[in-house]
Amino acid sequence: MLLDIDPKGSPDIVCDARRLTDLESAGFDAVYCSHNLEHYYRHDVPLVLAGFLHVLKPGGFAHIRVPDLLAVMRKTLENQLDLEDTLYQAKAGPIMVLDVLYGYASRSSVAAGISTLTKPVLAKNPC
Repeated sequence: MLLDIDPKGSPDIVCDARRLTDLESAGFDAVYCSHNLEHYYRHDVPLVLAGFLHVLKPGGFAHIRVPDLLAVMRKTLENQLDLEDTLYQAKAGPIMVLDVLYGYASRSSVAAGISTLTKPVLAKNPC
């Protein structure tokens, strides 16, 4: 099932991930969240994670993928890249350092990244 806040993509569930607790509890075996969590303000991340726990069945799991900012910083420093330099090429075109840090920058304000998350930051979450 696909959940999205935007109905244009015809998701199965139209919902803001900060409101997952409005959905039926324990309905899913797994949650896959890829490059979405970093788009929430830091104070909203616990709401999203609590929502994951709410919709997961007992024994379920969440697979969360966020940008590896430490790797981005290493590559940026090692290659002496500036924020608008190309970090790598994607099917969508060149991806700048700025795109990884703040979202596909000039392409959409909705996609702007606003939380910097690392494994230790996520591990400290009380959820």
